[in-house]
Amino acid sequence: MRQSLPLPRQRLRAHAKARRRDRRVYLRAHPLLFALLAATRGRPVRRLGRGILLVHGTAAYREALTRLPLDRTAPGAAESAGFRRSPRSRPP
Repeated sequence: MRQSLPLPRQRLRAHAKARRRDRRVYLRAHPLLFALLAATRGRPVRRLGRGILLVHGTAAYREALTRLPLDRTAPGAAESAGFRRSPRSRPP
């Protein structure tokens, strides 16, 4: 027997409830991040210090990812941590 899909109104309520639950989980896990995001809401991109950007919106996010040069020697970057491929690790 085939189950019927939930009605659109029920689906919308379930979606809204899931979003509220996700928001509570994220707020509890990262309170400082959400406070910073709320405080900088008026600007699409805000630079904090040398290597931290707070970005609001899809277009600003794309621009930040494509226009900013990457610092490949920064601590925590894969290349600076010695994760370069060695000649012996190449497939035969």
